[in-house]
Amino acid sequence: QEQQVARDEQAKKVFHLKETDISDLSLVRGKDEVRLVKKDRVWRLTAPLDTQADQTIVDSMLTTLARLRKERDLGEEKDLKPYGLDKPGLVVKFTAQGQPHQLAVGAKVPGDQNYYALMDQDPHLLTISMGSKDSLDRQLLALRDKTLLAFIIGEVKGLRVKGPKTEVAL
Repeated sequence: QEQQVARDEQAKKVFHLKETDISDLSLVRGKDEVRLVKKDRVWRLTAPLDTQADQTIVDSMLTTLARLRKERDLGEEKDLKPYGLDKPGLVVKFTAQGQPHQLAVGAKVPGDQNYYALMDQDPHLLTISMGSKDSLDRQLLALRDKTLLAFIIGEVKGLRVKGPKTEVAL
């Protein structure tokens, strides 16, 4: 029974990969694109600006992609306009083990907590959860590393705070 449950879970996965397999990631919204690349196990934003990425946020997105489940498979669909997939609001492009992949996310399913989606070039219309879509749909500000000062707390020997009238040394 456990093996059957594991097979069922595997069958519901959209992409069969691990987080560590992904080497680059792009979020495309209309004409805007945010690109991230992994170099020496560290993620960097490369477009629209070149800076270090927030590793925690990127790891969260990679986990979502690796564990992404199809809530429903609605079969093949020729006309994608009613599902918001003729011009998807979000396209997630990534490379895993040298193979390019993409996930197009369209309109919200009426009265449901899911979104319509298409995987790669597969004509099967899927639905994915709202939480998965929200985890992948990150803005540039959320993806930037916000570290002001990088240091190891255990190596700090002192702290000096200087104001216009006072100075405190610890």
